Parts: sequence; C-alpha cells; structure tokens
Amino acid sequence: LLPLLFKGYKRRLVDEDLWYMDETDSVNYSYNTFIERFKLDVQNYKIKFLSKKLNKPITDITDYDLIELDKNSPEDFEYPNTLLFKTLVHVYGFEYATTILLRLFADLFTCFTPLLSKELIKFVEEKATFPNTSLGKGVGYAVGCSIFVFFRSFLLAHYFNAGGFFGIKMKNILIKAVYDKSFKLSRQSHHDYPPGKITSIMGTDLARFEISGTFFGNILVFPITLALTIILLCINIGAVGLI
Repeated sequence: LLPLLFKGYKRRLVDEDLWYMDETDSVNYSYNTFIERFKLDVQNYKIKFLSKKLNKPITDITDYDLIELDKNSPEDFEYPNTLLFKTLVHVYGFEYATTILLRLFADLFTCFTPLLSKELIKFVEEKATFPNTSLGKGVGYAVGCSIFVFFRSFLLAHYFNAGGFFGIKMKNILIKAVYDKSFKLSRQSHHDYPPGKITSIMGTDLARFEISGTFFGNILVFPITLALTIILLCINIGAVGLI
C-alpha cells in the first residue's frame, strides 16, 4: 500500500493507479460458480423428493419427471430453508474455514499470553530477591510475550480483513442472484414481490451477510477458547476456576 499512499499524497488517484482484482474474486466469476452449484443442489433435492413421492430409486428419475414437477408444483413440495446455506458451504466452506482458523489461532495466542506474563512476573520477583540471577530467562519471557502479542494482532487483523471481504463477496453474489431473478418473475410473482420489496431484500436483508462474514467466526471459535480458558484456570488455580 505504501506506493499507493505516496501517489495519493502527491496527486489525486486515478483508475490506472489501482491494481487489478483477481479473476477469482470478481462478482461474475464467483456468481457463476455459485449459481452452478445452486442449480445442482436444487436438482438433487427435486430428484430426492420425486424418489420419495413416486417410490422410485433415484437413478430411475427422468428429465420428464423433473419437467412435470416444475409444471404441476404440488402443494407438498417446498424447498428446505437450508438449501442456500448448503450451497454456500459447498462453494465457500474451505475459504471461510481458513478465515475461522485465523481467529482460532489469534484466540490461542490470547489464552497463552498470560502464562508467559506470569513467568515473567515470577522472574522479576526472583531477580529482586536475588540480584545475581541471570537475565536470560527474563529476556526470553519478555521476547516471548512480545511475539505472542504481535502474532495475536497480526492474525486478528487478517481475520477481520478476510471475514469482511468474504461477507462482501457473499452479499454481492446474492444481490446479483436476486437482481437476475427479478427479470424472470411471473405475473403473480411480480404481485407478491413488488420492486420495493426486492430493493429492501437487496439493501437490508443481504447486508446481514456482510456482517456475518466478520462475526460468525467468533461464534464458532468461542466454545473452543472458553473450554481452553477454563482448563488453564483449573490447572493454575484449581477447581475454583469453574466458578
């Protein structure tokens, strides 16, 4: 960022000063990957539904059966609420898992830093009592605390950056999906979903995906760090750590 900051300090930035985004991070590329997987999940669910309804093996379901299902739309056919979440996990599960790992390791450094601080305090007390004590351990503890604090801050910064970027990507993909779908609505669907409602979905509801990309990792990592904290307290201060 430093070259860009220097340019921005000297003159106004233009488009040519910015770097190009990777193709894999573009909305069109991400949307195509997402929509292909989503259509596959939708078709798989239809096949399972027909297999159960017609008492036929999944391998015997034909394209004709799927076309008839789309035409007739039986009342007992409903898409599960987890279908979209399942698709997002299939497409971006590994990418978000690396983001969660950043948060996990940052919290681990947070949990173990007090242990080094405790040893450093003990060394300072020992040094005050016995002035001839070597400084080697104290320097090691101090350097260790600094390293732990540095990596904790480093990992947290990357976690919030990766989580925010992931949330924005999800929001943009879903906005494009809603926007494209709005051009294919039937007359009844236009009545059920007027332009104001679609705008509200894209502007308000999907904005929560952007927030969830940053903070959902905290929910997943919290039980691990809580359990580790309780274990460390029990080891160091005994059963009172459970209170």
